Formats: sequence, C-alpha cells, structure tokens
Amino acid sequence: MARDDLMSAVRHYVAAEDLTAAGRLLRESVQSHLSIADQAIATTAARTCLARVDESSFEAAATRVLDCAAALSLAGAWSEVEPWLRRLSSVESDLDARVRCQLHTVWAQHHLKTGDPIAGLEHAEAAHAIAANNPGVAYAPTLLAVVTAHLHLISDGFDDARDALATTIAADPPGHSRPAVYVLGARALVEMYCGELVEADRLAAQALRIADELGLDGTNDSRAYAELARAALAIERDELDEADAGLERTMRIVEGGRRQALEVETRLHMARLAAIRGDEAASLDHLAHARAVQPNAAPFVHGRIDRLTLRMCLDLGDRAGAEAALARLPPSARGKLLSARFLLAGGRYTEAAEVLERVGTSLTTRRLLVEHGVLRVLSLAGANAEEAPHALIDLLQLAEPVDFVRTIVGEGPVMWSLLEAVPTHGRLTSYVARLLDVARRVTPTPATPEHTGLPEPLTEREQTVLRYLASQLDTPGIAEAMYLSANTVRSHVKAIYRKLGVGCRADAVARGRRLGFFGASPGGLG
Repeated sequence: MARDDLMSAVRHYVAAEDLTAAGRLLRESVQSHLSIADQAIATTAARTCLARVDESSFEAAATRVLDCAAALSLAGAWSEVEPWLRRLSSVESDLDARVRCQLHTVWAQHHLKTGDPIAGLEHAEAAHAIAANNPGVAYAPTLLAVVTAHLHLISDGFDDARDALATTIAADPPGHSRPAVYVLGARALVEMYCGELVEADRLAAQALRIADELGLDGTNDSRAYAELARAALAIERDELDEADAGLERTMRIVEGGRRQALEVETRLHMARLAAIRGDEAASLDHLAHARAVQPNAAPFVHGRIDRLTLRMCLDLGDRAGAEAALARLPPSARGKLLSARFLLAGGRYTEAAEVLERVGTSLTTRRLLVEHGVLRVLSLAGANAEEAPHALIDLLQLAEPVDFVRTIVGEGPVMWSLLEAVPTHGRLTSYVARLLDVARRVTPTPATPEHTGLPEPLTEREQTVLRYLASQLDTPGIAEAMYLSANTVRSHVKAIYRKLGVGCRADAVARGRRLGFFGASPGGLG
C-alpha cells in the first residue's frame, strides 16, 4: 500500500474507533517506509490510540503502544515518546521476545533523535542480541541498521557504522524500494565520513536514482542521507553552488523536528560552507542553530559542534575561544588532531608533531589519515622544512585516488607554497594542478586585520561577539553559543560600541564590516 493510502486508511480507522487496525497500519508505515507521510494524521492517530490504553490492559497493548511511540517519534513528537517507553521498560521481563526487540529498537531511535548515542547504542545492541537469539522476531531490521549506523557516526565509530549496514545488506540486500534508498543513502554518508569519496558518490547517486524512479519527491525523507552525502562531497570538491543547493534540499526534508540528528549534521555542513565563503556571521548562526536542535544532547553531539567552532576560532585568530572549545571536546582521535592543530596555530611545531606521532597509529579511516597527513606536513613545514615535501608526497598519494580538495587547499598559503614546489609525476602532477587551481580562487585575508582607525583595538573575544551581532541571535542566544553569561555578553557589547564609536547593533555591524572584521578567514575552514 502506498504511503498516502496508508495514512488515509489510518484516518479512516481512527474515525471508526478501530484502534487496533490503526496501530497496525502505523506499524506498516514505519516498517515498510521507515517514515510517516502525514505527520498530523500520524500524531492524531497515535495519541488517540495511546489515550485508550489503561493500566489493566497496558501489557496486553504493548505492541500497539510501541507502534504508536515509533510513529510519534518519526512524526517529530519525540517528547511524548519517552514516558511510554519507560513504562514498558519497567515490565520488560514480562514481555515476549518480539515486543522486547521492538521496545529496544524504538528506544534506540528515540535516543538518536534526542542526541544520546551511548544510550542509543546500548538499546540497539540489545535489540540485535534479542533478534539473533530469537529468529523471526526482528522489528524493522532496516530501520534498526540505519539508526545503529547513525549512532556510531555520532560517536565517531566509523568502522562500526559500516558493519551495522553491511550486516543488514548481507541478510536482506536492498532492492527497488524506499528502505533501499535509506540504506544506500546511509552507506553513502558513512563512506563520505570515512573518506572513501568515490564510493560515497556512487552510493548516493544510486540511492537518488531509485528515489526518482519510485517517484519520491524532493521532500521525501528517505532521500535525506543521500542528499546530505552529495552536498558534503560537493563542498570537499569545491563545487560550492551545488553544495548550497544540496544542503537546502536536505534542510527542507529534515527541519522541524522530523530528523533532529540529520538536521544537526546539515547545519554543521552549512556552517562550514558559509565559512568557506567568508561569511562568519552566517557560519556562527548555523552553529548556534545546530546546538539548539538537540539542546539536551550528550557531549558527543555538542563535541561535533565544538570541533567546527574550534576550527572557526583558529581561523579568526580567536585563540581564547579555540582553547575553550578544545577543553570541551570529549576524548577522540579527532579531538587529538584538533589539539595538534591548536598547537600549530601557536607555532608549537615540535609539540604538535609529538601529538601527531602518538595518535597516528590509532587512525583507521582514509579521512582521518588524510587530516593527519595534512597536519604532519604543516608541522614539518614549521620545524623541519626539508622533510615537508616528502610528507606532502605521502599525503598526495593517499588523497589523490578519492580526490580530496578542500581538506588540503583549505589550509592556506603555507600548503599552497609547498604544493607549488613539490616534485611530482604522473597522476599526482595533474592532481596538484587541480589543487592549485582551486587555491587560486581562494582569497585569504589576515586572521587578525590591523583595523586602522580604532584608538583602542577590539579584543579577540570582542571581535567574536561583534560577528555574532551580525546574526539573528539575541543576547541570551549569543551567551549560550559562546558559553558565557548574558551579563558578560552585554559588557562586551558595551565595550564594542564604545571602541567603534557607535550607539546600536546595526551601526556596530556596519562599522565592523568597513573595518574588515568580517573578511574571509585564511583558507576558509578547509
């Protein structure tokens, strides 16, 4: 049955008070389509069904409760889900294997939406274990695989994310269906984050081709993973207009509470794209929105936002902001790479090299190895210039087969000078030429301009607040984004007005633009 027909039938059964049939159709929508076509109908039906569940029939109605909870979660009403799941968890020992598997699957989905990957993975592993020990009881195995993979991505478990999808594909190869679009799109996003860019492009194209053949319009949520993967690839390959269009398509699918975890991912890529284009205010605005999507999320989620915040602070010359962001990062390989980057920004090349040597043996994906190689080249350029060209050749040999561009070019003039001088042959020669061609389109400006005409210069923190003033955030919003109190932000704003000789926010932003505080950062965040 088509998704729209399913929702019409759900409406009919609710009107006829056949709540068992309505719950069954909600389950079919979740299992067959991994989505809800009409959120209003789904939430009304789920709420009506749940309102009829009383204490005496609670355990007997467990399947219907879970069907409704899953539908509410997919429809974006995730705040209503947890109380029902907790009630069922309190009687889990009395439930049969099929219901327990469904319970843990819905819990995993719920934690993905609310931003708790550790708790989500615990439930996902429990669901997998129940299904493995009780053949035939698995609930929506494709949904569980995609949710498990995304939870691993959030917690930087890239190999585990691959395995979660590979297991499902081996057991149930994707055909010509909506679940196939989900699985292929999720695989594309995983491969993109792993740095296998060619494979990611192939999988995303396959997913979107199937979506088009199935007649799934541009707002169908099964397309979200593939659209985001393609947009991220376009950023890496310096196809910025295409990336912008892809991110807008993704945002139309995921915003409004429908796909919180993907909305955070999309906002982060929008922030990166804005930074590449030199629009720091827009980039900061996207970061603030990303943080607001899952305000109670676990440290891993906010750590992903802090990683990009750290990069922006370094590119803007805000070492205090970068140090604060670095201190908030949970332990991870990416965090160690960023600590090396922070040391490099301060000219501490030997210390950075020591960090890179320690973390290098723990890296498993091509992307992390490329990022490590980039930082190693920069550390050698500062401390041991004779070795830098050899390290650059190693980096190019790793990056060329999958066509990394921005990750290398975005490092700015030091990297460009090395690329111009490095001896190459064969495919590396044309690859370096392509990288330098992209570099010529990047116009860096100093991270801390002179800003002549100011009798008293703005501090680094005041410059950051000034850039936030160009966004739509109010004072409490700026305070939250910068991890400051509202009173501290107000003090910074007063100082900015005094130093710039202005009396309002609009004039401060206008004066700041004339003085160059909003210029593009060196390399534009890679």
